[in-house]
Amino acid sequence: DDSSCSYASKKFLHKLVPFLQRATVEIENIKDLFQNVEMKVQSLCSFFAEDIKTCKASTIFGVLLDFSRLVDKSREQYHRKVKAAKRRESMTKNKAKVTPSS
Repeated sequence: DDSSCSYASKKFLHKLVPFLQRATVEIENIKDLFQNVEMKVQSLCSFFAEDIKTCKASTIFGVLLDFSRLVDKSREQYHRKVKAAKRRESMTKNKAKVTPSS
């Protein structure tokens, strides 16, 4: 039936046009965000002395992730050393209390 097809088409277009307008705005926003990210990745590539033309975002993110892991590991080692030093100091003080002075 042509009349129901025409009604369905009009209803579809009535919904589609506003959607396309919103989608177009969102796509432009995403393009802007992507360009901003690309510029920041190029800046990071330059900072890490990588070739901007061949450096990929995944490479930079990998470098940052490795660096972050190394910092965390170093922090953990430092805290273990501090705790061990405090334990040794505490044990030394306890020995001094137990041992009578001459």
